[in-house]
Amino acid sequence: MAGVTGIIVLYLALKVLAWKVFVIYQSDLRYWLEAVTMVVFLKGLLEIALIWRVFRQTYESQSQQPV
Repeated sequence: MAGVTGIIVLYLALKVLAWKVFVIYQSDLRYWLEAVTMVVFLKGLLEIALIWRVFRQTYESQSQQPV
C-alpha cells in the first residue's frame, strides 16, 4: 500500500497539469502530502524489512533441523 501511495503522488506531481496548478495555490497541502507520502513509504520499507527478516529466520531454522 505504501508504494502505491508514493507512485500516485509522484504521478500527480509530474504528469497532471491540474495538480501543478492546484499546488501553486495550495502549497501547504503539497508539503503535507509529500511528508505523508514519505512517512508511508518508509513504513512500507520497514514492513518489508521485517517480513524479510522473519522469512530468513524461518528458512534458516528449517534448514538446520535434522531430516
